[in-house]
Amino acid sequence: MKKGFVLISAVLVLAMMALGSCGGGGGGGGTAGTADTSAYSGSASFGDLVTFSINRTTKSYAVHNETTSTNESGVYTDLTTTFSGVKSIVVGTNHFYAVELTDKIIAANFPTGRAENNISFGVSSAIDNSGRVSEIAGVYSWVRISDDAINGSTGTKEWGILNVSSSGTWGKWNFATRGDGSDFPAMDPSLLGDLQTLMTNTAADETGTWTVSGTNKERLTVLASTPTGTETLTGFAYAAGDGSAFMVDLGTGNGFLLGLKNPTTHYTAADIAGTYKFIDIWYTGGASYPGAGNYTITNGGVDTYGHIDSSGAIIGGNLGTLTPCAHIPNMFEYGNVSIEGSNHNIYIVVVGNIIMHFTFDATVPGDFVSYGAGAKI
Repeated sequence: MKKGFVLISAVLVLAMMALGSCGGGGGGGGTAGTADTSAYSGSASFGDLVTFSINRTTKSYAVHNETTSTNESGVYTDLTTTFSGVKSIVVGTNHFYAVELTDKIIAANFPTGRAENNISFGVSSAIDNSGRVSEIAGVYSWVRISDDAINGSTGTKEWGILNVSSSGTWGKWNFATRGDGSDFPAMDPSLLGDLQTLMTNTAADETGTWTVSGTNKERLTVLASTPTGTETLTGFAYAAGDGSAFMVDLGTGNGFLLGLKNPTTHYTAADIAGTYKFIDIWYTGGASYPGAGNYTITNGGVDTYGHIDSSGAIIGGNLGTLTPCAHIPNMFEYGNVSIEGSNHNIYIVVVGNIIMHFTFDATVPGDFVSYGAGAKI
């Protein structure tokens, strides 16, 4: 397969927003004589903490990697027509991309201060989560954004269910997309059983506590119990009613967890219908490539996608039938999608207007191809 496509989207994601209003406002919406800017805080796929600044007046961006103490900056262009809402950043001959929901979230695959960081996600630095604990609480579907080997293979990804309590505790159930179970049991998301039964009758694989940070209130202090003690991690949340995104930076070399909150009842195609824009990272020939795209979800009609790769080449096509994963209220599957001569299974996870995805080779079940994140714009 050439550098063409591999959809999901989330997203990583780097995915995961018309979630109503967000606490705190942002720095955007410049007035006459002032720059139209926004700041975001989040994580990148190696597990680095990063902050982003977007200046829509000068069409420029800046990134500070808090983990490596390095900086990146440059200019972008706004794509038009099919990919309107996607920012394009060109470094040398390579095209990178970002999707921003102003003063809400950003998903990007442009450089962030470490070569191993190929996808990142952030929430508005202006958010104040101190009064949104009850909105953050809930059950999340998550995927780990990382190039770590799972069950002995980088072609396997870790995903699962996260239960966040308003009392300040959390429990996490871990699965793998395939493999021998040496790290996590292999579980196809579409085959997972009833979530309430799982969380009631099966002990969580990991537990801990969480609180809103006392200084940067878009951030969370997440404590995780380990066999040797307690590990302190940094989390981030975007909360608005039942439409929340929850992420945890898992530390250097470990990537980050990106979760989207489950709705109280299963979404239907009508609930998520619309056109979404996303950024992604896809893998082929032992290397990874940044891309971006869009797809249109209809209420029972023909769903379609478009994709632009790291060279700027564009493809598109049909997605086929959208099938809900019966026991995960915000997850759907497109099965056997033909993309440039190969068939793929695409899982999408949605909450409000945020979306993330992960894609697998349909002929080698569980063999990872891409993931991404974005939003309805």
